[in-house]
Amino acid sequence: MPLEREPRVLRDDGVVVWLNNDELFRMNMLGGTIIYTNRAQYNVSGSDETNYFATNITRFTLRENTNILAVELHQSDPTTTDAGFDLE
Repeated sequence: MPLEREPRVLRDDGVVVWLNNDELFRMNMLGGTIIYTNRAQYNVSGSDETNYFATNITRFTLRENTNILAVELHQSDPTTTDAGFDLE
C-alpha cells in the first residue's frame, strides 16, 4: 500500500514498530534481534523529547479484517523517569 505522506514518530528514547509481525522501522536502536532488555542507543532530551522524526517506511501490507500494530519503547537508562511515544 503506498503512503500519502511519510509517517512521523515521537520517541523517548528508542522505538521498534511492527505491523502484523513484520518490522516497519526502528529508531535509536541497534540492529539485530530486539529483546526487552535492549537499551536505546542514546538518551533523548531537551527539544528532541517533543520532536517528531520522519520514519523510513516505504510500503506495508494491510490484511483484510484485523491488523496488529505492535510497539516497543526502550529507554537508554533503566532509572529514567520519563518515556514518550506517538505515531502519526
